[in-house]
Amino acid sequence: MMKNKKALFFIALTVICVFVSCFLLNSLEFRLYRLIFNKNAKIGLAVQKDNRIWVFDKGRQPLLSVFKYIV
Repeated sequence: MMKNKKALFFIALTVICVFVSCFLLNSLEFRLYRLIFNKNAKIGLAVQKDNRIWVFDKGRQPLLSVFKYIV
């Protein structure tokens, strides 16, 4: 009986870990970070959706280099 509980616990833990990792790998933040990582450029990125704002690289950027993409 105890072996069944341990096996069930490890199966549930594995399923939860897989679900969380799939969610994080498909998140907008991770996908954007993956795009700008290892680029030889200074990139600042801000995303606004509804009432939430995500900012990457909080350094100041010149206004001439700002591009807006409305999705």
